[in-house]
Parts: sequence; C-alpha cells; structure tokens
Amino acid sequence: MGSGLAAMGSGKGSFIAFATTLGKTADYNPRGENGLFTSHLVEAITRPGLTLDQVFNRVRERGNQDSQGRQIP
Repeated sequence: MGSGLAAMGSGKGSFIAFATTLGKTADYNPRGENGLFTSHLVEAITRPGLTLDQVFNRVRERGNQDSQGRQIP
C-alpha cells in the first residue's frame, strides 16, 4: 500500500477539495491551530464576495506558497 492521497472521482454537481495533490501528504502546520489547508480555507471563506472558485484558488495559491511547493491543495 502506498502513502499519500489516492485518486478519487466525483459525482455530477459535486465540488471536492483536497489538502494536497495525488501521491502527496498534507502538512499539519505546526505553527498554527489547524493544518495548512484548513488554515487557508478558514481565512478564505470568511472573506465576503468570493465565489467558490475564488475561495479554493486562494487556498491553493497560499498553501503552495507557504509549503514552498511541497503541498498543492
């Protein structure tokens, strides 16, 4: 059995987000209360006026930046 995120499909009308990309594992973010992905998700969803795509694009950009490319949500 391998480690890291495995591939997963979605149903029609679904939106599925992962803390990292296929085959990778997520950082727990020892500097914060939540993991890296969750920290950025909480910050983004509290910003008024963002669409769902904008929220998750922001999470991906910030997560990638903070992990120096090791974790791409």
